[in-house]
Amino acid sequence: MSRAKVRVLQASQALKSWEPGTPFSIHFRQLSRQNKAWGGRDRKEIQSLCYAWFRLGRACRQFPLAATAMPWAAFLFLPDRSDWIATWKESGDLPDDLVVDPEFSDRLVQFRRHLAFEGFLFPETDELSEQIKAEELDASLAMPARLWFRVKVAAQREFIAQLNKSNLPFEQDGLAVGMEGGTSLDQLFGDRLASFGEVQDWASQQVVRTFDWNGLRVWDTCSGAGGKALQITEEYLPTLVYCTDIRPAILQNLRLRFRSAGLRVPDTHVINLSINQPERGREQFDALLCDVPCTGSGTYRRNPEGIQAVSQSEIVRYAALQEKIVKNALPGLKKGGHLLYATCSVYHKENEDHLSRFTSFGLELLKEAYIDGREKGGDILYYALFKKS
Repeated sequence: MSRAKVRVLQASQALKSWEPGTPFSIHFRQLSRQNKAWGGRDRKEIQSLCYAWFRLGRACRQFPLAATAMPWAAFLFLPDRSDWIATWKESGDLPDDLVVDPEFSDRLVQFRRHLAFEGFLFPETDELSEQIKAEELDASLAMPARLWFRVKVAAQREFIAQLNKSNLPFEQDGLAVGMEGGTSLDQLFGDRLASFGEVQDWASQQVVRTFDWNGLRVWDTCSGAGGKALQITEEYLPTLVYCTDIRPAILQNLRLRFRSAGLRVPDTHVINLSINQPERGREQFDALLCDVPCTGSGTYRRNPEGIQAVSQSEIVRYAALQEKIVKNALPGLKKGGHLLYATCSVYHKENEDHLSRFTSFGLELLKEAYIDGREKGGDILYYALFKKS
């Protein structure tokens, strides 16, 4: 059996055991531990086929099995695997007249013609914001995502010097440093990496910088592992940072990250803001960061497994959850205080459609925008800044 066919079988098995809605990277790491015979090349090739299949998006419905879709996924998203594509042509898994054009748009034209596929690969395009074009999202799926690092001000010179010394190509945009996706900074910096900063997408960094957090009591209502709370603490001088989340384990991770960064660990609390307004939230904070749970559709270029899990009902569910979180957090914001709402979604129900509802809660909209990091190899995020009247 050819190497290409073996890889299809292995990738198909990896997808079969994956549970939609969970991070595929974690699943694949666990799978790799179980398959100790896989070498580095094996893991890389199997994983690349799986991610190519995810990027087929809506077109996956054209195929009865993942295995039959994978040669087409490789044609669209792995054009450098000309050896595999030639093998699949010989076996009849791909048409013999396919031409591996260097441009994704040309390969997509051939894909559409042979499979009579209409519409877009990106899911639920009827729900997109008017500011986001579906054809551009399809094209971005074929573009490699970059690794972005947020470097601390005090560590900037040493960090850049180390990259230069290692001949590692990078681009710098202020405190954001971008590198090729898959770059292993752990190998370069080891245990010292946290002392230099954090891996954080370019657009995510820019969202935090849309507001001045200096001298404020800040409540990060849906902090997750604390990426934005770390940035606020390191780039500004808030008088207090309070972090809450619904998941105890992820708050433990937050505390570990603050310790590794050499920062004072903030007060944390497990809170379900979709149900009620907590006692601690009755304190009057100067600023609220509501980086709410969402579909993650603005990150599908980097996390394409989400493409297979999203649906209109999921978008509606997230939109309802987001409204509840903001409404239940608001009593903790003092009059005249600011609320920064943020998502990594491109769907209007999770973003612009909330504006009129939020203003009915006693908030004044100051500004809102999408931060489009696609040209930087990054994500698309949305934010809206409000003032409590």
